[in-house]
Amino acid sequence: MKMVKKILLGMVATAAIIGFVGCKANVEDENNMLNVSGDECSIDYENTTDGYSRGFETLKTDHVDGICKITAKVNNNVGSGDGILGYIFNQTVNDDGTYNFTIAGLRFAATKIECYVSDYKKVSSEYLSKGNDFCDVNGVQVGKAGCLASCTESLSPAISTLKNMTINNGDEVSIWIDVVANDGTSKGRKDAKNTYTVKFYDKDPGRTKDGDELTYDSTVTAISAATATGIALNNPLPEGTAHFSSTKGQSKLGFYANVYANRKLTGNWKIDSTSLYHEAEEIAE
Repeated sequence: MKMVKKILLGMVATAAIIGFVGCKANVEDENNMLNVSGDECSIDYENTTDGYSRGFETLKTDHVDGICKITAKVNNNVGSGDGILGYIFNQTVNDDGTYNFTIAGLRFAATKIECYVSDYKKVSSEYLSKGNDFCDVNGVQVGKAGCLASCTESLSPAISTLKNMTINNGDEVSIWIDVVANDGTSKGRKDAKNTYTVKFYDKDPGRTKDGDELTYDSTVTAISAATATGIALNNPLPEGTAHFSSTKGQSKLGFYANVYANRKLTGNWKIDSTSLYHEAEEIAE
């Protein structure tokens, strides 16, 4: 009898774990839009509704920062294009289960590439992918009266022109988004301690890491029109701690997509594992 009881308890515990894991995945990418493998992601999703269709998914391993290459294949170069491809960083979870995170996003329009960097606080996990926008625990959309969640824009205007160019249907365009967590002293990290600096490049800047120091290809320069600074780390270095480590200053990186109504969004993300301030993400089987 005791043996049967133990087996039953084990089955219940296993079911609970499986249920929890499944729930986590659904919360983050409720619409099953994103195909994530290790530190890479792709999307080829057609939104047949009259509203937005959104996807949000983070990596399993914590990281301090890294550089992400985003490539979009433009399907419809009318107006604002097919939607948004975003690089998530600075993601943490509060005691009440709400999310904090920052998104550096790209939009490939007909005659230009646009970008934004937005810092969100206390977003309900239920609305990471659900609905037309992020909301608080009461379902109130960010920016609306009474919303408990918040959004701070780090670029002005909020959606800025990154690069003027003619983009034709079928064109593939790539942009590199470099996210740097600053300790205030190390090479490549000398902006204000416990803040992020975000830069955009139209060529691979050759970021490499040696200990705490970052180096870049000196022949490649950032697109200066869109540099975001002063974004506070949600998991800052404690007082008296000089540098990041595998346990200090870590948070989650990830991928975000917003497919506009009756549009198809095609693209991919690649976080350069050699630039990560942590070991590379394991590739899922």
